[in-house]
Amino acid sequence: CSSLTCITIPSSVISIGAYAFSRCESLRQISIPPSVTSIGDYTFEKCTSLVNVSFNANVSQIGTHVFSECSSLSLFSIPPSVREIGLYAFNGCTFLKQIEIPSSVFSVKSFAFSGCSSLEHVILPSSIYTLGENVFDGCTSLKEIPAVSQNSPSPLPIANESLNDEIENNDCVCIIF
Repeated sequence: CSSLTCITIPSSVISIGAYAFSRCESLRQISIPPSVTSIGDYTFEKCTSLVNVSFNANVSQIGTHVFSECSSLSLFSIPPSVREIGLYAFNGCTFLKQIEIPSSVFSVKSFAFSGCSSLEHVILPSSIYTLGENVFDGCTSLKEIPAVSQNSPSPLPIANESLNDEIENNDCVCIIF
C-alpha cells in the first residue's frame, strides 16, 4: 500500500481486520463509517503520513496499537461509542496536541498516549474507572492533567506510574483536581 493516500471505507463494512492498513506510510486520510463496529489491533499502526481521520465508527474500543506511531496525526476525536482505549493505542503520535476522552470511556490501558510529545491538553471524564501504567509517559509538552473524579462506583485503580512519573520527571506542571 505504498501509494495509497486516501481511504473511504464503504458503509457495507462492519469490521476492519488487524494490520489491515499497517505501515501504509503514504496514507493521509481515512473515513470510517458508523457501520464499522470492530477495528482490529495494529490496523493503522505506523501510518506516518496520516493527518485526517474521520472516525464515526460505532466501536466499543480502540484496540492495541491501532494508531500507534501515526506521527503526523495532530487531531483525533474519539467517538462516544468507545468504552475502552487499548494498550499503546496512540503511542508515538508525536503531533497529537489535544485529546478529549468522552464520558463513555471507563478504561484507558497502559501506555495509551505514551510518546505523544506534542500533547498539551487532556480531558479525562469522571467515568474513568481504570487508568493503566504510564498512560502519559513521554508527553513532555503536557502542562496539566485533570484528575479523574473519585465518584467512581468503587476505588479507582490508578497505577502509580500513570501520573506520578510525569510529576517526578517534571513533564507536568500541574494537576487540576
